[in-house]
Amino acid sequence: MIFFLLISLTASCLGQEAYPGDGAMLIPEVWEEPHLQPIMEEFKASVHRAQTTFIKQTLNSTEITVCPMMQEVLTLVTKARIALDCGSVAPSGPVGEELQEEILEATRSCVESEDDHCLVEKLANLMKSEGGVVCSALLEVENGLKTALDMFCHEELLGAGSSCSWWSCGTKVLSAGATCAIDIADPLALVGCVKEVIGAGSQCVPCICSILHISSKWC
Repeated sequence: MIFFLLISLTASCLGQEAYPGDGAMLIPEVWEEPHLQPIMEEFKASVHRAQTTFIKQTLNSTEITVCPMMQEVLTLVTKARIALDCGSVAPSGPVGEELQEEILEATRSCVESEDDHCLVEKLANLMKSEGGVVCSALLEVENGLKTALDMFCHEELLGAGSSCSWWSCGTKVLSAGATCAIDIADPLALVGCVKEVIGAGSQCVPCICSILHISSKWC
């Protein structure tokens, strides 16, 4: 569910509809008639394949830049999680779809904001009423973005044959970058700081500039 919500978030930021038609197709989860279940299961699988094909076509379109937008959103969400002191392992607790959608809406409204603290402030207010489960929902959004980036944007953003991945390096590099950027503005010094934080021998070193969206000349 969170993956399709993220596609909706990214598509809406680019002025696109996440699904064709008037809205997402609703598939019933339970069918009471046993003899209909094989037919309905095949129908559900067909719809899923159609949704997946549409998403791939959207992400591969030459007219919209979905991958850089998702990278920007991941950076925003990761920085917010760090600022809210959520940690990389969210507290246990159920995360409802309504809360996930609230966080996605807050993220959507802050993507193009010039206020660096926009998302942090919105989520801090949400935490007052919802508590630590906001961290769980925020981490789900972050993980969903990393999954989408690894599935569809690895070659475009990290390069063909790269040993890095958004799952293994995304959070690590973005977290180090956010910490280093507090005191460092110079790109070369920032990259050096990130290398020191993650370790010079880390497999993530080659993709520091790609993940932080810094010109490769500084790496």
